Amino acid sequence: MTDLIINNEKIEGIIVNESDKLYTSNLILATGHSARDVLYILNNHQIKLEAKPFALGVRVEHKQELIDKIQYWGRKK
Repeated sequence: MTDLIINNEKIEGIIVNESDKLYTSNLILATGHSARDVLYILNNHQIKLEAKPFALGVRVEHKQELIDKIQYWGRKK
């Protein structure tokens, strides 16, 4: 996401890679903890954030064989 599509103070969609527009009636931003770029976009549109008293994390584990295949294109380390 590189920007928001906003009309009459309502988010109508997002812009991806500076040019691709995706329209929606609902938007959930699940940014994670490294979301500086998204925070800048929200700030540029003067959208305020509210801190919540909780955090949710998800851990996904994969077999080492799959990681090696993705990371090393199937070659030996």
